[in-house]
Amino acid sequence: MKKYIDVTAKQRDAVVKVFKVSGRMMRYALHYDPKYGHSDTARRIRKAALEQGGVERYDVTSEEVWFDGEGNLRQLFRNGAELTIEKSTGAARVVYRGKTVITAESVKISEIEALQNAARNL
Repeated sequence: MKKYIDVTAKQRDAVVKVFKVSGRMMRYALHYDPKYGHSDTARRIRKAALEQGGVERYDVTSEEVWFDGEGNLRQLFRNGAELTIEKSTGAARVVYRGKTVITAESVKISEIEALQNAARNL
């Protein structure tokens, strides 16, 4: 799973003007390049990009499972469905094409596979 900051051309140009850096340095900073993306300048570029309205995104392989900042389980499927299970309540939600199609309360571990299969088969 790769993390990056998604910005529009206008947002990118605004940050480039402020820091007077090349497009390549912007790319290094916004894509957390292992060699050049961890400098102090890169950190400041990322902060400015987020302040300009940039959005942190993750490039994940299909059906990869991860936990977000709040500890919620999230899983994306090849068909575009997304499964989210809230850590605090155990409530599950499957979203497909922008609409919630399945909801469940207090999901048990043994029930997760059935939710995954339902999301996968939409």
